[in-house]
Amino acid sequence: MLNIFCTRLQVGALLGLLALSFPGAGWSQTKSGLAGLPMSQTVRVFDAVVIYPVPPWVARSSDPLNANTSFPLQRGNTYSLEQISPKETLQNWTQMLKITGMQSPEVPKLGMRQALGLFTSPYSAACDKGNAGQQLISEDKTTAVVVILCGNTAAGNRTVGYGDGVGEISVAKLFALKNTLVAIQFSWRGRKFSHLDAKSFFVPVATINDTVAWLNGSTTVSPAP
Repeated sequence: MLNIFCTRLQVGALLGLLALSFPGAGWSQTKSGLAGLPMSQTVRVFDAVVIYPVPPWVARSSDPLNANTSFPLQRGNTYSLEQISPKETLQNWTQMLKITGMQSPEVPKLGMRQALGLFTSPYSAACDKGNAGQQLISEDKTTAVVVILCGNTAAGNRTVGYGDGVGEISVAKLFALKNTLVAIQFSWRGRKFSHLDAKSFFVPVATINDTVAWLNGSTTVSPAP
């Protein structure tokens, strides 16, 4: 069986969330308010070389070399790299840029829907039943872009800031390359909300759309040498 992506949310059973949509939210890839942010980062994740943007708090800092805190972790065939502002901790962060990856000979057999299922299953376990969903923005044979809404992480890991009353919104781009599956995601964490009511989100829909365009347009993956 494939190991799923490393995440700080509790891993659990997969829910059929792909069919859900978010009433009242106009999702698009056309907005580009973050697209002008300079600089990029590069990291190797198994078979893949990932080029991805620096987070907004770095790009807008007067001291970018000291404006980011990174937490890399590799365990066997899984990898994660979490980046947050130095003003926050893994217990109280409100914004995070993260890369997660896994390597397995089964990856070429997966379709992107199965890959999305592996990636989103931890949210299924941590979120209140009936208050979680996702919107598939784009998909082809090797990539997918998705928005994930977790209205309340009641079953999440409290030692790293999750739990009842805490919600999370994430934008992620997934790639399948050779035996590697990798995701680049930007997440916000805040108060709980209803995933069916865009007016209750603690991040404006326009900001989510901007982030979809920014992450999709500034992230690439190529074969490692």
